[in-house]
Order: sequence, then C-alpha cells, then structure tokens
Amino acid sequence: GSSKHARLSYYQEPPNEEISLDEFETYAIERLIVLRAIESIRLRGLTSNEEAERLQVYIEKHLNWRADWDVNFFEGQRRDQISHFILRLAYCQTEERRRWFLAQESVLFRYRLEKLKSTEVIAFMQLNGLNYEPVEDVDPTLLKELQAVGTPGQALLGSHETMYFKVPFAQASDLVGRRQVLLRNGFA
Repeated sequence: GSSKHARLSYYQEPPNEEISLDEFETYAIERLIVLRAIESIRLRGLTSNEEAERLQVYIEKHLNWRADWDVNFFEGQRRDQISHFILRLAYCQTEERRRWFLAQESVLFRYRLEKLKSTEVIAFMQLNGLNYEPVEDVDPTLLKELQAVGTPGQALLGSHETMYFKVPFAQASDLVGRRQVLLRNGFA
C-alpha cells in the first residue's frame, strides 16, 4: 500500500484522476529531465556526495522536492505519482527501455529514501508490509563488518544516518548473491 501521507511510494496503484494535456506533458518532461540527469551524473565518475549535490539541484528545479517538502506536500506527492506512471507507460514498450527506466527510478528512490529520517523510513517500511527488525546497538566489530559489505559505488547516496535491519535470508537472496549483506543466524 501507499499512503496519502508518505513521502515515498512503491507506486503500487496508479493515480485515478483527470489531468489536462498541459499537466501531462509538463509532469512527464520534468521527471524525464531528472531521470536523464541521473544517468548523466552517474556516468561522470564523481564522488557520491558530488553526485547527490548535483541530483538535488535537478530534483529541486524540476520536481520541486525539498527536504522541507511539507510546504507543498500533497501537490508534490500528486505530481510524483502522476509523472512516475506517465513515464512508466512510455517506457514499457521494450525490455531495454524498461531496464533504463527501472535503473534511473531505482537510483531516485534510493536517493529519496536516504533523505528520510529514521522514523520516516520505519513508517514507510511498516506501511508497505516490510516489518523487519531494526538492528540497534550494533557492536563496533559487527559495525565494521556491516560497513565492509555495504553497496560498492553507492552513487547518489550521501547517507546522513545508516540504518540496518534483520532480513530473513530467503528475502535477501539477491543481496546475498552480490555479497552485499552480512549473514548471521539465518538473517541477512
């Protein structure tokens, strides 16, 4: 599920409203500019902080998402939902286009997830049925191991606060395959 109060969405349900052709075009172009910027920024070989700074400029200019999104929260959320589904339709025609769209949207999602406070991340996870136990009070040795298996080249994710969760092994098989998790007692 999604919520009318969540800053982040899994885009499980398409919007159900009428919009003008001008809005349709504007929303699609704004999001496409950001997705193309993501692709371009990632190809430049910048540090993750430099990438995050450049992406933030595009996001604020073209999608009007800010850290203080509360000001225009519902309008921002509406535009986010509509623009995502417009481009999702436009990019579903071929496997190559679907892969490109998914890759850029995944980076955008991770970027936005990193901008959330820990309480918002937990609320988002619970809202979407991701009821994983947060790992709290991590001992320093375990923390070093966790950081060592973090996502290599984690572009656009200048993390201000790192959170770890216990996830059942079977649900993290893709991360296990890429060796991006720490395994302990059947949990990743």
